[in-house]
Order: sequence, then C-alpha cells, then structure tokens
Amino acid sequence: MRLVAKSLMGVVLLSALPASANDVHQTKCKGNSGACIQEAQRVCGGEYHVLFSESHAGGLLGDSVPGPVTWYSMSYECPNSRGDKPDFPFRGNTYSPPPERDIETKSRQRVSIGSMGKFCQGEASATFGRRPQEILTLPVERTGGGFTVYGQFPPEGSRVTTFECRFDSSGAFRRVVRD
Repeated sequence: MRLVAKSLMGVVLLSALPASANDVHQTKCKGNSGACIQEAQRVCGGEYHVLFSESHAGGLLGDSVPGPVTWYSMSYECPNSRGDKPDFPFRGNTYSPPPERDIETKSRQRVSIGSMGKFCQGEASATFGRRPQEILTLPVERTGGGFTVYGQFPPEGSRVTTFECRFDSSGAFRRVVRD
C-alpha cells in the first residue's frame, strides 16, 4: 500500500492505493529471513519481485556494528512478475565471537600425582579466598578419564564447604568445583 496526499481547496486528502509495480520497497529484519518475506507479501498483497537481498552480522538492537545476530534486508517491488525468491547472500562485515576461554582450565600445567593434593589446596585457596592452612585435601582418586582430589574448608566442624579439584588423564589441572 502507498499513501497519496492530494490538496483540494486547502484540504489535504490521504488515500491508500495498492502498491504498484514501480514502487520499490525495503524491509529489514533480524534473526529470521521469513519475517522479511512475510512483510513483502503483506505490503504487496501476495506476490512481489525481489530486486536485492542480503544478510549481514549485527547486534540485538541494530545492525550498524557487527554482532552475533544475522540481519536480513530486501528491496522488492509489487507485483512479482518474475517469481524470483530472495537468496540473501552474506555481504559486509562478519562477526567473529571472541575466542572462548576454557573456563574449566585455569592452568595447563601438568601436576604429578604426588603433588596434586598441594596443588589443589593452592587452587582452592585462590578460588575461595581462604588461606591454604584452612583447606583440607584428601588423597588423589582415579576417576573417569582423570584424577580427582576432594577437599573441604574449614578442616573440621559441622559447617564445612566441600569441593573437588579435577585433573585430566595427563595430570593437567582442569577446575575446582564446589559441591
């Protein structure tokens, strides 16, 4: 639809006319190209002709800066006499997410089985903000594809916090997990 304004003796008249073949329309949508297609069908009353379509990276609220959301835009005219469907080739800037840090891996340092208890005590001290003397660790256990050291703080009492230090099969420290 398009609105046409006409002035008749100082009065402005607005009339809605169906979109015509020489009207070029544009639509932009995020995350789903189908929304652009539905908008074109709504505006044209069904058929439309795609003049240009593309997709690019943008943010949740806008597409001026590359981000994790795909934005689609399309120029079209009514009616669609050729039957072309939009193909949305990707153009413009791309978004590369920041490299994922393995949040489970604080260190790739390999630790000998005999040193895992002390190493765990130090990592738990840093993680929980406790002095190493306030942390008790138990002997190393083989578990699943690696090793686990169980521990707690304070060393005794009824209100203790328990945790596990996990190491992979090569002895590399993976993480401290509060139970």
